[in-house]
Amino acid sequence: MSKPIGTLTVHIGCIGSGKTTKLMRYARCSEIGGIPTLVLTPLINHDQPEIWSSLSERIWRPIPGSTVYIENYHINRARAVTTTRDGTEIKRLVIDSAHLLPLSMISRIILARDLGIEVVVAAVQRDFREQPFDMTRLLLSHADEVVTHFGVCYICGAERATCSQRVRDGKPDFTGPIIKTGGVGPNDYMPCCRSCFVFPPSQ
Repeated sequence: MSKPIGTLTVHIGCIGSGKTTKLMRYARCSEIGGIPTLVLTPLINHDQPEIWSSLSERIWRPIPGSTVYIENYHINRARAVTTTRDGTEIKRLVIDSAHLLPLSMISRIILARDLGIEVVVAAVQRDFREQPFDMTRLLLSHADEVVTHFGVCYICGAERATCSQRVRDGKPDFTGPIIKTGGVGPNDYMPCCRSCFVFPPSQ
């Protein structure tokens, strides 16, 4: 009996480059095709399971009776990622904002892939200082396929934005923690091309 073959596809790009929108297409296809799918995301409304983008845009909500299950991965982290909360075995694992995951999650993601599950993740490659996220580097090192997304620069409008500029009161902001907690506002991070990107003073 042949061993099931899983895959790990990593979608990378700056904030607002369409990664989450792309991932939700996988979720919609799973719903239409009846494929048991687990979606892990930090951007979830607990009163109503629905997916929001990092720019505070609601992207998708599963229909009642859907084969797609949405969980907040901060709650899920102590549980296996090969089944849903009610024990349903999944065929597809979709993870949004994977750069925010603890590094310990990489072993569980690889295990899911090796058990034959199709794993699709989205991650920001670098933070607002242009330093790479460690979790993204790990994901890229294990990826079977990498898809790069580009945003539209909020300053010049170029469609090759690869940087995520943290903004406060319309100006670049380099204060505070690397990862903000308590949610991200629509203007906290903006897609920016390298020509317009403002680097931290120390760089």
